Amino acid sequence: MRRAAAALLLLVASLGVHWPPADAGFAYDDVDFIVTNASLRSPDAALRALVAPFPPQQPERALYRPLTHLSYALDYALFGDRARGYHATNAILYAAGVLLVHRLALAWGLAPGAAFAAALLFAAHPVHCEAVDALAGRSELLGLLFSLCALLLFRRATRAPSGGTPALWAAAAAQLLACLAKESAAVLPGVFAVQLAAFGAFRADAPRGLRPLARLGPSLCALAVWLALRTLVLDRFSPLDAPLAGSALATRLWTMGSVFFVYARLLVFPDRLQPDFYYQALIGIPQRATPAALLGWALAAALLALAVRLAIRQLRPAAAAEPASLRSQRAAALCAFAVFFGFLLPVSHVVDIGVLVGERLLFAPSVGFVILAVLAGESALSRVPAPALRRVVAVVLVAALAAAGAVRSHARAAEWRDPTLLWLSASRALPDDPRVASNLATAYLERGDLAGAETALAHARALDPGSRAVRGNLGLLRLAQGRLDEAAAIFAALVAAEPRDARSWTHLAQVELQRERPEAARADLERALAIDPNFEPARALLAPAP
Repeated sequence: MRRAAAALLLLVASLGVHWPPADAGFAYDDVDFIVTNASLRSPDAALRALVAPFPPQQPERALYRPLTHLSYALDYALFGDRARGYHATNAILYAAGVLLVHRLALAWGLAPGAAFAAALLFAAHPVHCEAVDALAGRSELLGLLFSLCALLLFRRATRAPSGGTPALWAAAAAQLLACLAKESAAVLPGVFAVQLAAFGAFRADAPRGLRPLARLGPSLCALAVWLALRTLVLDRFSPLDAPLAGSALATRLWTMGSVFFVYARLLVFPDRLQPDFYYQALIGIPQRATPAALLGWALAAALLALAVRLAIRQLRPAAAAEPASLRSQRAAALCAFAVFFGFLLPVSHVVDIGVLVGERLLFAPSVGFVILAVLAGESALSRVPAPALRRVVAVVLVAALAAAGAVRSHARAAEWRDPTLLWLSASRALPDDPRVASNLATAYLERGDLAGAETALAHARALDPGSRAVRGNLGLLRLAQGRLDEAAAIFAALVAAEPRDARSWTHLAQVELQRERPEAARADLERALAIDPNFEPARALLAPAP
């Protein structure tokens, strides 16, 4: 009964903050992944996209996420172009993930109250808003959902006296699905190995059964299958425009330290939340040691040292006088460290990735963070002599943190579901970034606010008059204002400078349609689709053309 009540409260906490309003829209990368992605529009195209880059026709991203793509195609079949349905799917996936975090904390040995506190803090954490309320965060949700399933199944297998072979293969299947949703799930074999060590599989006094390393066999097979599929589909491992591509080792190390410092701050004190442009401007690419880089490396080293110390103590045979609860807490802490560092590793620029810092990249690592935070809180409160007082302090502290997180999350969620609010917030944080001003102009154009778009574009042009995005938005504004000759001149200049720009060819066709020149429009649209057959706006315009 208590577990059902806990699950109900966690569902309310998750869905209450992130359930979308009727006017929820598409923002930022949602446009590339959904709005302009023609491969979602038919079953045949969706199936072909399962063996294509994500999204199709954009191999430069070096992404292979067929499960995420399939989920968008299913949403399109249900909701069409209505963004609210996609947002509702994200909210439901998030609530399911919160429930699995609760189950995982229990499986790792946390007391019921501590497991509930960890799941509640996870549900309320504001840093999750990009993963949940930006539709482009679907890969984070699915990747973590199946990763949690894999961890739970693997834990079940390690508890089975005979080795739990069926559960091991089920865990491997869940791992493969997680990898097909998000690449970072490839770290799961390492997390499994730490989980084995944490619960004594490598100790001399461990019960006899399937050898510890043999238990990793199914997981390694799943990893090999995923790597083979990815290699067949993609011809590159890293994105074309990775911010640290070609950087010197020292530059990469200082950047990694700075990134870790920012991530630690976001997990502990998520007061300012912004799209990745903000963090690019905040950190840059440091060429030498900075206070943030040094602090980041010092903090990472301290946490790693603590994890190693726990591992050494856990691998020793249990002392006769050692309480079982203490060993259980160490096991849970080791597993949480493995999730935190394991899922942080592939997004910390050990390998090249496409973004310097992204709040969504903290989604999976934050599972380990909240469990470690609860364990640390338990340890600190154990010094309070009165059990009743301990419980009161714990309840008040967790409730206050969860309430504060929910309030901040609710405000940030509204911004990710409304592109105008999103870029207005970003413009206050980055008033001199032309990309932000241009995106704000796009948002104004989409809602028909031509005066707002004019103002935003004037600011963007003053900051970067040569930007293709700024010029393209200016052309769209002139088109919306009926100044067709000016719009045509802008788009003609854009395609002359970059003939393989399907977007500008499509906009040029829109001008021709306004001029009532359907044959010229058709020619432009056919050029656009020859460049990018997956570009939905061109396909949609071509279909009704005479």
